[in-house]
Amino acid sequence: MPVPVISTALRLGRIASLVAGSLVFLYGCEVSRSPLLTDVWVEVVVAMTCGAVALICAWFEIARRDRRPPPDECRFESAGFAVRVRIVASGELVFRGRELVDGKPEYEWAWTFRPDTFADIRATLEGRGHLLELLNRTVPHLDRELRDDPGGWLHDQGIPATFRERGVSPSRVTADLRLPNRPRSRAPIRYESDAARRPIRRR
Repeated sequence: MPVPVISTALRLGRIASLVAGSLVFLYGCEVSRSPLLTDVWVEVVVAMTCGAVALICAWFEIARRDRRPPPDECRFESAGFAVRVRIVASGELVFRGRELVDGKPEYEWAWTFRPDTFADIRATLEGRGHLLELLNRTVPHLDRELRDDPGGWLHDQGIPATFRERGVSPSRVTADLRLPNRPRSRAPIRYESDAARRPIRRR
């Protein structure tokens, strides 16, 4: 059964059980002549059973949500810039960025990080788990200039990477350089700036 169908069935089962249990319990309270509801014990048992079924459905919903697969990619967009991040078939982490003018790409670049740098990237992002999930949690809180080029920001933290820039035509590579390791300088991760700044092009 497809995952969305299972999730919908669990959600409907939880809601239906809560509604049914509540109605049965209210009915028992209405017809009972005892403060302890001892004369409507059947209704009480049915209401408790419905409540237990609702709790079981909720537990399975949470368990399935925790086991959801990691994202295939993440995207970061701002005025005039768009960055797409993926782990490609070779296992490398690739940031592909575009500077847009009138909705069309004017300048394109890519940062590629090898798998042996992932531990340093996690340390920079100050977290554990899938890299794309960490990036989704961290990059939106960076300063505007860093959000426009998160791959360049990681490289500035001293993590080695391959940088490639493209011209107007995406099929024409104008540079393919392996940049040397820079001294690692830990900058604050989460901060905002209202100053409108543009990232420095690496040409």
